[in-house]
Amino acid sequence: ILDESGEFTPASTPERGTDEWVMAEAARLIAEDEPGEARQLLDPWIERNESEENAWLPRAYLLRGDAKVMQREEYQSLYDYEMVIREFPASEEYETAVLREMDIAQRYLDGMKRKLWGLFRIEPARRLGEELMIRVQERLPGSRVSEEAAIRLAEHYYKTRDLALAKEMFDIFQRNYPDSEYAK
Repeated sequence: ILDESGEFTPASTPERGTDEWVMAEAARLIAEDEPGEARQLLDPWIERNESEENAWLPRAYLLRGDAKVMQREEYQSLYDYEMVIREFPASEEYETAVLREMDIAQRYLDGMKRKLWGLFRIEPARRLGEELMIRVQERLPGSRVSEEAAIRLAEHYYKTRDLALAKEMFDIFQRNYPDSEYAK
């Protein structure tokens, strides 16, 4: 909360050791660029709670995925984001997880390679990026995010001179988003 002096103060402080505290602490560690410490907190918590129907699980998976991305383990983070998307579609973290996957997809489309054996970025990931962009469109149909994923994929095919797929994707885009600013 922004107080009268213009400083931010915590709205509430969860009790130490509670599930809410674990999520707040992990988020704080991530914000302070300490993803390893956040994972040390989240990994055992997820392991203890994954067999239960704990309401904090979607948040925990999302935070762990974010920590993995910060550690340059974006492919591994996809497992956590997929868990949110597949197991918790009604959660408030659902759309954020889809957006995180779209960001990773764009990196792969832009040429970032997957790590091989967790060490070297030598494995091409373009096809995975394309698949993730398609999934974004399927998971948030009709949304602005879906529209953005569709145009990015169409432009990717055009830039890589895969003109048959570019034409098909632009046709799909115009059919699905005739009023889009990108329609022309």
